[in-house]
Amino acid sequence: MVFSTKASKIAADTISSFLNVKSVLILLFAFSLFSFAQAASITSINESFLCQCDTIKQSFSVCADAGGAYSLKAEGQNSNWITFAPSNFNLDAGECMNVYLFSTPSCYSHSGDYNYSIVLSGQESAKTNYKISVIQCHTIGFSAVESSASVNPCDSVYYNFSITNTGKFSDEFVLRQNGLPNDWVSYSREKFVLNPGQSLNSMLKVSPVCSADANIYNFSISAMNTMTNASSSVDLSLQVENYIPFELLDLFNSAGNTFSQKSCEEFDKNIVLNLKNVSNRADTYTIDLLDLNQNIAGKDIGYFGQNTVLVPAGGNIDLNLVIAKHIAGTKQGFLRVHSKEYSKDYTVPFEFVFENCYDFSITRVNPVNKACLNKRLEEFDIANTGSEPLDLNFALFVDNNITESKSLSLGVMESEHVSFQVNPIRAQKSSHSIFYVPIHEQRPLEMLVVKLIDLG
Repeated sequence: MVFSTKASKIAADTISSFLNVKSVLILLFAFSLFSFAQAASITSINESFLCQCDTIKQSFSVCADAGGAYSLKAEGQNSNWITFAPSNFNLDAGECMNVYLFSTPSCYSHSGDYNYSIVLSGQESAKTNYKISVIQCHTIGFSAVESSASVNPCDSVYYNFSITNTGKFSDEFVLRQNGLPNDWVSYSREKFVLNPGQSLNSMLKVSPVCSADANIYNFSISAMNTMTNASSSVDLSLQVENYIPFELLDLFNSAGNTFSQKSCEEFDKNIVLNLKNVSNRADTYTIDLLDLNQNIAGKDIGYFGQNTVLVPAGGNIDLNLVIAKHIAGTKQGFLRVHSKEYSKDYTVPFEFVFENCYDFSITRVNPVNKACLNKRLEEFDIANTGSEPLDLNFALFVDNNITESKSLSLGVMESEHVSFQVNPIRAQKSSHSIFYVPIHEQRPLEMLVVKLIDLG
């Protein structure tokens, strides 16, 4: 009985050991099958360089350890450009096979690099990378006759171009500029079709708006293929001139000018300024005097009788400027002309110098007695101390009646000696006075000052 139990135990251990060994063998076999399924391979494929619409053929090898049916495909953008010969096939275990790859970018594809994965599928699988570099063969010859030009605002200038289709396709092209406002630009022909080798001359018209600032504007013009990314461009420049559409005393024609005027503290000064429209279009001008803070100056400084005027192209008009009387000194500010057509302000500084224009001094010299003649000589020194030439009338009054008068003219800073004979006997009985009246054609009568010297 004991023998039987022991024998049964030995038999059970033997069977268990056998089963464990078998399990290990099964696992090893399964692992070998898994490893075998990953054993397919694809040889490397060279990068392809070609034009649109061209085809390139390459060969490569595929290998597999497991026999069966296999297929090839390309994965990536525009994978339909790639075909295989054959694309489906059978391989025996351990067999390798040569396959042909054909790459044909579409005729209007963009130039550039395209990356793909070449995938082998079947009993085993494999993958490799492949790149197509599409060379741009929609080529354009593009040149400009003028690379630079200058123009006034509101006027036009032209750039001439020659475009040639140097590629091998019949292509449509369109012209585009970059760098200028689009409303400045127009084309004689914006879109056109050219066959291979065909040329076309075109023209670009540039018309800066009237308010365009004086500057150099750099821009480019491109001829672009409407179906591909093919393009060609040229760099150009445009100089918009610092154009002044009017003339006013040549004040605005060069930098650094100042509108300078001298006036008198005694009375207003009236000036006539002629404004000429030198542009080719009618324009409305507004003319003002501004203070140093760019505000409209008060009428105590000056003003225009009519400050808004419409002037036809090439026409001119007179402007009446009143410089108000002001105490001696200097007033500064700006003279501004606004052009409605050109939407711009044009300014120059002004400087008004107010002077004491009409003033003089009179000095009485000690009288000289001439008893033998029964007369006395009254003498005076007269000096012009103003800033303008001065005409003077002197008169000797006796009992309010003129007995003698004299006139003289004095330049600026000039002086003159004047004398009158007085009867001493009559002088004792009457009132003798000298009065003088400054005379000047620009000076209003109410501004005349009478100065009296009593000689009684």
